[in-house]
Amino acid sequence: MSCLVMEPESIAALSEFIASLLNFGLNHHGFEAPYDLGKALIGCRDPYCFFDPQKIYERLYMHNTAAHIGNYGPDAGAEHVPQVKTGDYQIHQINYQHELAPWHFRLAKLLHCYNYQIAEDATIKHPLTAGMRELEHRLNSFIVVKSPEYEAAPNWGRFDYMYEEKREPEIAVEAEDEPEL
Repeated sequence: MSCLVMEPESIAALSEFIASLLNFGLNHHGFEAPYDLGKALIGCRDPYCFFDPQKIYERLYMHNTAAHIGNYGPDAGAEHVPQVKTGDYQIHQINYQHELAPWHFRLAKLLHCYNYQIAEDATIKHPLTAGMRELEHRLNSFIVVKSPEYEAAPNWGRFDYMYEEKREPEIAVEAEDEPEL
């Protein structure tokens, strides 16, 4: 499988969201942070026990680098974590109403890409990988449950024999008369 080290700005955006989710959870984002993620990042807290996005960024970057080195060898790795001010790359917004927004989809793509990169032998069994995968699952579940298609589906919890999807009526296209030869 191929693997790359993601751009520092992308990892910074992920770390800003993860810190916010771990610090504020359901009230701000509509879903809780995975327990495994908080446990894997426990060393990324500040003196007041809040999760620090800068420390999370460094941890995520090194984890991505470990996967890359595991795939391509020790010469493929970065010697240091590029310095980035994580606050400059906030992708999420506080969401007290728990409504679906475009940033959820942007975040889902970043998270999916990151999880693809860390799905290497060197990192696949790491607790941080498990936490990141669970985060992706929870974000994707939130997106599905908040989508109009999910809301429009009938009868949560039981099969509805009478349900027919509402579809746009098909417009019949008449073929043009072919010229006679």
